[in-house]
Amino acid sequence: MRQARTDALTGLAHHGAFHDCLADEMARAERYGHVLSVAVLDLDHFKSVNDRHGRAAGDRALREVARRMVGPARGIDITGRLGGEEFGWLMPQTGIDGARAAAERLRVSMARDPVGDVGRLTASIGIAERAPGEDGASLMPRADRALYRAKGEGRDRSVVAPPPGQRGVA
Repeated sequence: MRQARTDALTGLAHHGAFHDCLADEMARAERYGHVLSVAVLDLDHFKSVNDRHGRAAGDRALREVARRMVGPARGIDITGRLGGEEFGWLMPQTGIDGARAAAERLRVSMARDPVGDVGRLTASIGIAERAPGEDGASLMPRADRALYRAKGEGRDRSVVAPPPGQRGVA
């Protein structure tokens, strides 16, 4: 069962399993009034890693990024590979300040410490906190919009999504 829900390359939850967990955690957060945050991380300029170093080196780099994500994640957190060089980090019982701090620690550590033979990698991260009554179909797009804003503002940064119905950055 675990193998069927795991990304073969990274060992993290695959896209479908991550979204299944998101739905479960959204329902739990709503039922018990808990906070819940999600971070979506995309490696900056990753295509150039594959172009310059080859796909095998790119795969090793993706495995290393996954390992670095699991390190700071708590036992109740869910980390997943959403596709390509995009990852998700589901943080139950974590408000936006805690999620931002965790995501920022990961981002800084990635930029600081070389990743195998490909060198330094940077990541852009979008972070969103579930609003009461919100579902995953709204939460993930808010995190994605924050991710695209991080990329648009120069990459290698974390951006927090505003609550639903507000514009700008929280």
